[in-house]
Amino acid sequence: MRQDVNVLIFLDVRKTLKEGMKLYISDNKVILTEGFDGVVPPKYFEKIKS
Repeated sequence: MRQDVNVLIFLDVRKTLKEGMKLYISDNKVILTEGFDGVVPPKYFEKIKS
C-alpha cells in the first residue's frame, strides 16, 4: 500500500467479478482495477475508510 494513501475503498469483489469488472493483484498484494471505462461505480463499494 502507498504510504501517502488517505482513503481505502473496499469493494464487493464477488459483485464486481460477477458483473465483469477485471481485477488485478499487484506485486505488493494490492487489488487494482480500471473499472468500467475508467470508473468504479459506488454500487460496488462495501466500505470506505479514511
